[in-house]
Amino acid sequence: MVMDLSVDLIHATVQLEQPLGDGTRTVGTGFLISETGADGQPRTILVTANHVLDKMPGQMARIGYRTSNADGSWSYAPQQLRIRDAGGRELWTHHPSRDVAAISISAPAEFAKAAIPVDYLAAD
Repeated sequence: MVMDLSVDLIHATVQLEQPLGDGTRTVGTGFLISETGADGQPRTILVTANHVLDKMPGQMARIGYRTSNADGSWSYAPQQLRIRDAGGRELWTHHPSRDVAAISISAPAEFAKAAIPVDYLAAD
């Protein structure tokens, strides 16, 4: 089966947001990739810009999944995502000099299935 990376990325794209308490919010986007963990189990990884998560001071962010409705419209279904532990430490990994971050998530089955394979990404 021929894969179209641009279409696959659209299906694997999510919105991230966190209200800042002053009536504003930090908003960004990310995409989902799938990989096999060291334990042999499949994992879903959220990849985004490090500055998106870094600018979210709270422990919880919202990850927004878009789902299509039978009438052709779309629904936005955000879920909570823990990005910091109780001590405020980052739960994501980021590159030391590039603006990229990754965090393992538990995605709804439809979105875990839509996550692009890690081998779609370039090495190094």
